[in-house]
Amino acid sequence: MVKATNNTIVPLVILVNAILGGIGSAQTHVFEVVEKTFTAENTYHNPYIDVDLWVNLNGPNGKKHLVPAFWDGGQTFRVRLVATMPGAWNWSTGTTTGDSGLDRQRGSFDAIAWTDSEKEANPNRRGFIRATASGHHAEYADGTPFLMAADTVWSGLTKIFKSGSDEGIAQISFQNYLDARKAQGYNAFNMIACYPTDTTAPIWHAAVRGQKVSDRGHTPFVMDGVNADLTRIVPEYWQEADPKMKYMADNGFVPFLETVRRSESWPKLGQEQKDAFYNYVRYLWARYGCYNMVFSWVHMDADGNGEYDLWLPVVKHAYDELKRKNGTGSMPYGTPRTAMAAGTSLDSWSKDARYLLDFHNISNSGARSPASFAWMRALYADTPHLPAQNVEGFYPGWNRCSAPFTPSMTLGQSAIYGAYGNVLNGAFAGYSWGDLYFSGAANGDDPNIPNGTPQKFALSSYDSFAFGYMPKFFLDAGHDFSKLSPDTNKNLGRVSPLITLAIATDQSYALGFICPGVDTTTLKNLTPSTDYRFEWWQTTTGTWQAATVITTDVNGSVAMPSRPDSTLNWAFRIQQSNENP
Repeated sequence: MVKATNNTIVPLVILVNAILGGIGSAQTHVFEVVEKTFTAENTYHNPYIDVDLWVNLNGPNGKKHLVPAFWDGGQTFRVRLVATMPGAWNWSTGTTTGDSGLDRQRGSFDAIAWTDSEKEANPNRRGFIRATASGHHAEYADGTPFLMAADTVWSGLTKIFKSGSDEGIAQISFQNYLDARKAQGYNAFNMIACYPTDTTAPIWHAAVRGQKVSDRGHTPFVMDGVNADLTRIVPEYWQEADPKMKYMADNGFVPFLETVRRSESWPKLGQEQKDAFYNYVRYLWARYGCYNMVFSWVHMDADGNGEYDLWLPVVKHAYDELKRKNGTGSMPYGTPRTAMAAGTSLDSWSKDARYLLDFHNISNSGARSPASFAWMRALYADTPHLPAQNVEGFYPGWNRCSAPFTPSMTLGQSAIYGAYGNVLNGAFAGYSWGDLYFSGAANGDDPNIPNGTPQKFALSSYDSFAFGYMPKFFLDAGHDFSKLSPDTNKNLGRVSPLITLAIATDQSYALGFICPGVDTTTLKNLTPSTDYRFEWWQTTTGTWQAATVITTDVNGSVAMPSRPDSTLNWAFRIQQSNENP
């Protein structure tokens, strides 16, 4: 035993652990970031490219993670470690860099579990998102179902949404915007990590052009005239993005994080610049892979000029390099990867490089109408199964979504139907809300909303608040969301794109949606001569209406009850019951 200066007795092993970089804090929890900082001894021409430092993280029961470190300016490198189960963890840097300040560094820490109440306060404490055993749904590491309900905040990491200030183009701070969406029930943001050439080749509405830089005006890469030097990253941009990424993690948000937009000239540049896409992906994984997210290799929202064919080899090369380094090409803690598809991933990334995907997705084009439901059902049927999302659906007010689905619907009702309808048809990993405010300022055809209107007004536009009730409906404790599968026109008496249904694999319950102005129909092929409990869900208040009991005939058919108000969107649940409501 060693006597400490305060006359307390301290075990020698604790002192040794502390010297080695040790326990850090006795209150370190699982899925909580433990950051370690290293100071390089050598001098480098370009540390971003020249140093490829990885850290071995070892935990209980043989659990291992290989985690990349990142350059953070000057001689500083950092690694962000996460314990994925309770117990003792140790880390080491190995001997690969030849730098005495980086090699042979080691330490340890202990991680304890969160309590149930602490997990309720922040669902990210449940662990990293993954596919369920069936491959159709998503869940946290502790098995709790996850359904992404995202808002489109593509410019969220830029000064359009300043950190702690309402002075950006959006006229609301990043934190206040997230707080408002969280209060409405959202749990995710769709974001593009950076816009390398926005200061010289800007996109979207004039109000946001040239504004997609850090709060203090840093570009993400060094600018070389009109072009970005994609081999030279600017740590200051990312340092200013750090508080926003941490704020999302601390508030239970799971970003859909994309590298860059497909319009960037990256795949058209010289080989050195193309190859540096590996370094960029690695940097994002090193800096932000410690947080829950769905990572997207590239924002491929359209392919009108052959962008997909240009980007595919660049992305594949990055994957190949990552796999050469870590043996899998997967993110450090197994968080899911996808790549936005200009349509459906089944016809692009999945066909050409399925190993890039842990989740399927659809976006843009046909993803913005009920025609997307067929895409979703095809993704559900695809094998091996992957959870699917719609990451760019109906954007009310935008020039391609300027009219509702039917004259009986508003733009907001159309957007809500698109959300519920996609999930019911197989988007069991989630749906992303979007509207004409997608860039940080309005950019569309709505005569009532002038272009350039700040995105803070999105909080009260187009029934966007009602979208936050969607996960509450699907994840209600009254049914098992993981059993849900799309109805393939077997259980609806009348096939209509404006009525849609999903049914449990054991037929114990079904969820559905019906649009305004559409007649109710018969449900069929249920259990014959059986009582079912039927409940309407009001999508604009997020509440269940009083239940009724209906009974199937000898053929297993039963008429739906009348809606409380046929001018509104309604979702519903029907489940077997032997009890009166």
